[in-house]
Amino acid sequence: MRKTLIVVASLQLTAVSATIVSGFISIGSQSIRNVEDYVKVKNLGDIDLNNSSLTPNLDLVLSYVNNLNDTNFKSTEFSMEDKTDSFQNLAMDEKKLTISALDGSKYSGSFEVDFTLSNNRVIDLDQEKDDMGLIKEDSINQPIKLKHYEDMPDLVTIISEMKAVNETKVNDVSSIKNLFYGNLTGKEQQDFINNNFALKDNKKRMNSEKLVYDVTLYATSNSKYFKGEKVINYIAEFEDRISLSQYKADLGDIDLQNKDNRPSLELLVEKINEKNIDKPNLKIEDFNTEDFKNKLLTNDIMNENVNLTPREGSNILKDNQGQTFNYSLLNIKKLEINDEKVTSKSVTYDIDMNYEGRTPSIDQVIESWIKANKGSYIIKNFAKLFNISEKDYSFIDKVNSTVDLTEGYGAGKWSAKCKLIIAKGYNYLVENSEVEFNLVVSKRSKIDLTELYKPEPFEGKLDLGVIDLENKYAKPSQEKLIELFIEKQPEVYEIYKADFKFYSGELYTPSEYIGYRGALLKTQLDPTHPEWTSQNIVGQVNLEYTLINAIKIDLTELIKETDLGTFKVEYNMDVPNDNDLFKKLSERNKDTITNGFAVGEVEFIEKTTTSAIVKAKKDSNFTGQVSIQYKTTTNTTPLSTVIKNGSIGTIDLNGDTRLPNKEQLLTAIRNTNENDQCKKYLQLSDFEIVSQNYHEAKIVGTGKVYTGEADLKYDLIGISLKLYAPSNDLGTIDLEGTNYLPKLETIIKAINKTNNLTGLDEIALKDLIIEEGTQTDSGVYLIPANQTSDKFKNSEHVMFKYKLTNYKKRNIADYISTNSNIGDIDLNYESKLPTKEQIFKNINNVLELNLVPEEFDLITTPTYTTAYIRANSKSQKYYGEASVVYKLRNQKMYPYLNDQIKNKNLGVINLNNKSAYPTLEQLANAITLKNPGINLDASDIMFSTKENSNNKFQSIIDSTEKRFEKGEVTLTYTVVNPKVMELKDDIGNLNIGSINKPYKEITVDDIYKNLKIVNPMTGVEKTDFKIDYIWEDEVIISGTGNYKGRLNLYFNSKSTNTKSLNDIIDLNDSWLTNGAYYTSNLLNSENDIVNYLKTKYNLTKNTDYTISVDKTSIEDKYVFTITGINNYTGKVIITAVKK
Repeated sequence: MRKTLIVVASLQLTAVSATIVSGFISIGSQSIRNVEDYVKVKNLGDIDLNNSSLTPNLDLVLSYVNNLNDTNFKSTEFSMEDKTDSFQNLAMDEKKLTISALDGSKYSGSFEVDFTLSNNRVIDLDQEKDDMGLIKEDSINQPIKLKHYEDMPDLVTIISEMKAVNETKVNDVSSIKNLFYGNLTGKEQQDFINNNFALKDNKKRMNSEKLVYDVTLYATSNSKYFKGEKVINYIAEFEDRISLSQYKADLGDIDLQNKDNRPSLELLVEKINEKNIDKPNLKIEDFNTEDFKNKLLTNDIMNENVNLTPREGSNILKDNQGQTFNYSLLNIKKLEINDEKVTSKSVTYDIDMNYEGRTPSIDQVIESWIKANKGSYIIKNFAKLFNISEKDYSFIDKVNSTVDLTEGYGAGKWSAKCKLIIAKGYNYLVENSEVEFNLVVSKRSKIDLTELYKPEPFEGKLDLGVIDLENKYAKPSQEKLIELFIEKQPEVYEIYKADFKFYSGELYTPSEYIGYRGALLKTQLDPTHPEWTSQNIVGQVNLEYTLINAIKIDLTELIKETDLGTFKVEYNMDVPNDNDLFKKLSERNKDTITNGFAVGEVEFIEKTTTSAIVKAKKDSNFTGQVSIQYKTTTNTTPLSTVIKNGSIGTIDLNGDTRLPNKEQLLTAIRNTNENDQCKKYLQLSDFEIVSQNYHEAKIVGTGKVYTGEADLKYDLIGISLKLYAPSNDLGTIDLEGTNYLPKLETIIKAINKTNNLTGLDEIALKDLIIEEGTQTDSGVYLIPANQTSDKFKNSEHVMFKYKLTNYKKRNIADYISTNSNIGDIDLNYESKLPTKEQIFKNINNVLELNLVPEEFDLITTPTYTTAYIRANSKSQKYYGEASVVYKLRNQKMYPYLNDQIKNKNLGVINLNNKSAYPTLEQLANAITLKNPGINLDASDIMFSTKENSNNKFQSIIDSTEKRFEKGEVTLTYTVVNPKVMELKDDIGNLNIGSINKPYKEITVDDIYKNLKIVNPMTGVEKTDFKIDYIWEDEVIISGTGNYKGRLNLYFNSKSTNTKSLNDIIDLNDSWLTNGAYYTSNLLNSENDIVNYLKTKYNLTKNTDYTISVDKTSIEDKYVFTITGINNYTGKVIITAVKK
C-alpha cells in the first residue's frame, strides 16, 4: 500500500520588516531569495543509497534537487525535516521531506520533495553478523502452547515472544526497533512483516529432557531491508498426546554386540527416538514394561519385530493401541546347533510319510527336528531361517532292517541317520556347527512297477539278459526270475534293490505268464490278509530274456486240438497262409500253448486244401511235429443279404484318418449284425469301398465270396483334423482393430470357408480349442475339444496359418523389456556401427519375434552397446518404444585422430566477441589450417566429457567415429576477442576448500588462491572479480573486466570460537582404555583411529586435526599424536597396542 507523508514547512523570519519583491524577500537592505522560485521539480525520482544506509542524508537529497533544478544548494544553507517519521515507516514506498532554509542564509522559505529509495542497506537478522541486527537473544523463555506435535508456531507468535527477550538487547536503531518490536495489531504493519519474514525448519532437538524445538526465522526473497536468518529455540507444550502408531516403525539395524539374542527395551526405546527425531522423545516409563517382560519369557527371539504398547498414564502417548516395530539384528550372540539350549540329546525323530514318498524331504526332517525339540531355545524361527539345502544332509543305512511287522504286512519302520549343518548367513547359530540324529521313517509310499518302468528306455520292459537253464528246465522258475529281477536292476534304480529284496514276498510270476522269451512280473495278492496285500510294491513289468540250455518241449504236449475248422480262400485250389494257420492253431489250443509259443518257432509243411504238418524249428524251444486238418470254401453270396442292418453305428477313427477304412467298416458291420455270416465269415477281402463321405458309404462284393452292393450309414468320431481340413492356409483375417489375435470362432469360420465345409460337415465351435501357448500372429495350433465334442477325439494338433490385418496395436515395450540383450552382432569389418537391418535380425532371432524393420525407426544413431527403436506409422501391430543392448564384433577400423593431428598447437583463434571459447567449427578450421590434408569439419569431432574440456587455453576433443577412431586429443591455442563470460560458466567447482583465516579477514587473494587449486583450467584472474558479501562458509563474488554475473562459492574458514580436542575425546570410552586400544593389525591402526574419530566425534583428518605417529620408540606399539587445527586446539595421545 502506498502511503503519503505530508510534511509541513515553516518559514521563520526575524522581527524586521520584510517586503516580498519579485522572488526576493527584502529584509532591511539585505535581499533574501525565496527557494520556491528555484525549485520547480520536486519529484526527485529514485534516490540510490548505494547499499550504505537506510535513509539519505541532506547532501544526497540536495544533490538530486540541484541536478533536476539546475541549482547549487548546499547543506550548510538548509535543514531537512521528517516531521511525520516517514523514514521509520519502511512499508511506505514513496517518501516526502520538507527542506527549509536556515536563518542567515541567502535563501528563505521551504519546499516539499517526494522520492523513492533504492539500494538501501540490507540488515542481517543476526546481531552477531550485523551490528544493526535485530536478534541477539535466540531463546524464548515462556513455553509456547500448541495443539499437536506437528504444529509450528506462527510468525506473529514468534515475533511477539522475541520482542520480550530482545527489547533491551538490540542496538538503539529506533526505526528498525519500532518496526520489529512495535504494536503488531495494525494490518499494514502485519502485511509488511509477512512480506519480509517467514519461518522454516521446525526441528525437535535430540536427547532433551524437555520438548525443545528450533525454528528458523529468515528474511524472504521479497524483503528489501533484511537478509539472513536466525535459529530461534522454544519450549513446546502440546494439548493433544500423540499415538504410538504415528512413530516410524522401521528401526533399521540394532547391534547386540554379541551379548544377547534379543534387544532390550532400553535399546528399543533408544532406537525409536533416534529414528523419530521429529516426534517427542519417549522413555521406558511410557511403555507397558510388564507386557515386554512376558514376551521375553516366550521362545520367540524377536529377531524381526516386536509389538510395544503404551503405559496407561503416559504424558506423551495416548490410548493403549500398540505398534509393531521392525528391525534387523546385528552381531547376535550365536550358539552351536548341538548346544543343549538348541538340541535335546536323547529324543526320537519320527517321520510319518503317510504313503506320500519314500525318502523324507528336508522340510520333513526339519519339521521332525522342531517337533522333537519343541522346548529348546530359539526354536520358533528355526525352520524359516535355517538355510539348509540338498547337499547339507544325507541319509545313512536307508534300508537298515529294523522292520516291525506287528502293524501288518509291509508296514515297517525304517531307521536312518541325518546330519544338519548350519549354513552361512544364519544369524543365531554358529556357521558349520552340526548335529547328527536318528530318524524313524514309517508309512513310506508304494513302489509302482508300472510307473517305474514306463519311461524310456524301459517302456514297460526290463531285460534280464541270458538265462542258463543247464538243461534242467524248459522255462525259468518264479524264484529265479524274481532273483534276477532284483540282481539286474539298472543303476538308476539301485536305491530300490534293498526294497525289492526285503519285500520279495510281494512279487510273483504266474506260471501261465512265464514264456520262453519273457514273463510278466506282478505283485502278490494275499487272500488270507487282504488288508496287508501289496503294502510296498504294486503294478507289473514285462521281463525279457534269452534262454540257453533249456529242455525242449514236444509239440504234441501243446497242440491237443488239431481240427482248425473252415478257411475261406479266393479260389478253389487255394490253401490257407501260415499266419492264418498259426492264428487258428493258437486260438483252438489257447489253454495249452503258452505265451512263449511264437510263429517263428514252427513251420507249416506239406500244406493242402484240407491238411498240413506243424513242425518245430531246430533253433526253437520245441521239438517234434503234429498233423492238423481244416476245410476251405469259396462260395459267393449277395452282399446285401449278409449285411442286414446298414446302420452300423458310431465309428471311432482314433484321430488317424478322415474316413473309415475297410477294417473299421467291417468291425462296425460285425458289431451291428448278429448273423454268423457277418460275424464269422465276412472278411476284408470280400468287399471294396465304392464311395463314401462323412455320413455314409457304398460297398460292393469282390465276387469271390460275395457279390452285389450294400449301403452303410454311420456316425464318425475321432476324425483326423489334419485330413478333415487339409487346407491350413486361411488367408487374411481382418481383426477390425479390436483384438491382438483372432478368436476361435473366427478361425473356425475361416477353416470351414477355406475347406468348403458346409451344412452338417461344418466344424462347430464346440469341436475344437486352441492349444495353450501356440497362438501367434501368423498361425495357431488347434486340438480337439474333448470336453464338449468327440468329432476329432485323439486327433493330433494341427497348425493353421493366416495373415492378420487391422490389429489392435500392442506396446512394443511389453515384448522387449528395457535393455534386452540381443547377443553379438558381426559387422564383418564393413562398418563401425550396426545397421537397422542387422539390429532387427538379432532382435527377431534372439527374442523370437517377427518384427519388420520397415515398420520401426531408430530413435537415435545406435551406439556401440545400445539401440533405441520406435514403431512408426507403417507398423500394423505395435506402437511405443524399446531399447536393446548388444556386443559388436569385427568392427571396421578408422585411423586414430591423435595420429592424424600432428600439430596440436593451433596458434591464435579470433572469437570475434561471439563466444567465450572456440566452437567445434572454429577448432576444425584451425586444425585443418595447421595440419594440411586432414580436412576436418565439425561433424568429425566432439568435445570430451571430461571437466574443463574446453576453455580459454586448451580444448580436449574426441572423434565422433565418422572418419576416425575414438581417442582424446588435447589442443592448445591463444584466443583473442572472446565474449564476456558469466563467472558460473568458467568456474565448475564451487567448493574451494579451507581458508585458515577468520572470514572477516579473507581477501580476494585468498579466494583466488583456493579457486585456482580446485579449478586449474579456469581463465578467471584475481582482477576479474570482487567480493560482494562474505560469511563464515560462503562468499558472493561478482565479475569485473572479462567476466560478469554473480557466483556463490563455499569454503571452511577459521572459527573465532575454537574447541579443545582434550575436552572432546574421551580416552576411557568403550573403545579406549587409558588412551590405548588393542589390535591384531598395527599397520591398519591409523585408519582405525581416523574412522573412530569421524564416527564417534565427527572429526575429519586434515580439516579438524593432523595425525603423526611414532613407530620406533616402543616395541609392538604405535603412538599417535592428534593435534587440533582450524576450529580445534589441543593435543591428544592415542596408543595402538598389538594383541
